[in-house]
Amino acid sequence: VEEKVAPRFTFFGVPAATTGPADDLGTNPPEPPAKPHSQRSFWLASFDSKDAYFVDHKARPSNQAFVPQFMSLWSTMPPEGPAGMEKPQIFALAKDAQDGMYMGPYYHLEKEGVAADGEVYAVAVYARASDAEAAARIVELVKAYGPQQLSAEEGALRVSLVSP
Repeated sequence: VEEKVAPRFTFFGVPAATTGPADDLGTNPPEPPAKPHSQRSFWLASFDSKDAYFVDHKARPSNQAFVPQFMSLWSTMPPEGPAGMEKPQIFALAKDAQDGMYMGPYYHLEKEGVAADGEVYAVAVYARASDAEAAARIVELVKAYGPQQLSAEEGALRVSLVSP
């Protein structure tokens, strides 16, 4: 394992085994400026601490090689690339190209001793609460439901909750 301080990494990409276009999966399309589903991919990377990300991960040579390649594929990146741009300009491009991002704590549960290495089926659910109190109730509801789902469903591997 190259990065021992990052215990899990999950990549959510364009579905490969759908029966129709990714933009027509029976879900509500993202509201502009977010991209259609077929133009989106994202991942969830876990780190042991903030320093594990901001110090160890940022300094890792393979990460330093990855970032320019990743940036070159952004829909907002000018053809000449980021040469000569200041960090605030690059962050603005990232925010638009990545439909935003989240960095911070999240809740994670997984079945002990059960792992899947390779392609798995994932469900990403987004919820917009009516207010802050409802958002907190959603978090508590999902935190209580996660262990129930993992114990009741043989194929359920893990539940992660990114809260507001």
